[in-house]
Amino acid sequence: MCGRFVQALTEDDISDALSSAGYALILATIRSNEAGYDSSAPVNLPARYNVAPTQQVIGLEPLPESIGNQNRQLQSCTLRWGLHQSRAGSGGGSLRPINARIETIASKSFFRSAFLKGRKVVPANGYYEWQRLTVEPSKKPYFISDPTSPILLLAAISRTNHETGEQEFATLTTAAHENLRSIHDRQPVVLTPETLPLWIGEHGKPIQPLLLEHLARPLPLRAQEADPRVNSVRNDWPELITKPEETDSLFQ
Repeated sequence: MCGRFVQALTEDDISDALSSAGYALILATIRSNEAGYDSSAPVNLPARYNVAPTQQVIGLEPLPESIGNQNRQLQSCTLRWGLHQSRAGSGGGSLRPINARIETIASKSFFRSAFLKGRKVVPANGYYEWQRLTVEPSKKPYFISDPTSPILLLAAISRTNHETGEQEFATLTTAAHENLRSIHDRQPVVLTPETLPLWIGEHGKPIQPLLLEHLARPLPLRAQEADPRVNSVRNDWPELITKPEETDSLFQ
């Protein structure tokens, strides 16, 4: 599962990760009214150290003319975390799924159109996960990242909320790698130079089951204890990713 993440990346971080998979980064003008986003700037990657559901983030999507071509390009876009879902009899309320299981993404009707036509990439430094404990405090936070790269390319699906005009997204999850299972049994689907082209592919066309199985293989990420103050979405600063006064405690 992925319920919080860090997005404090430079253009070079993203460009390097994309170029290793044969993609170029096109920075589009960001349109957003949310605090911290300058809608007049063509480049806008504000540092966020505790991204939570319902908040806006930077995503990546293929340029229409680049789909299926050798000269592959991804452009930046804004995405709001959580797919709007009307709740019957709730008086206008809604549910917002923030994750989707890759094992059932092609079969669940709620996700099917987003899976076919709205495959996106969400760049992140890493994500937070909480380990359940039998003693107080009942949960311990970890920051999980790739020890070999400053960036995770998270697979996501999106669709447009016709009431707001915004693109909303959910991250894909898969079974956790064995070195993370003691923390949680799920982890995000992280794209590699090999699997990024498989995921972006040609929108509107399904991904074959064998390719989905390949995408679902979990990466052996690194976890380190995080600051418990990450529990509050109001807290947003770089030091949240490490346990106070203990910056080198790693869970391999």
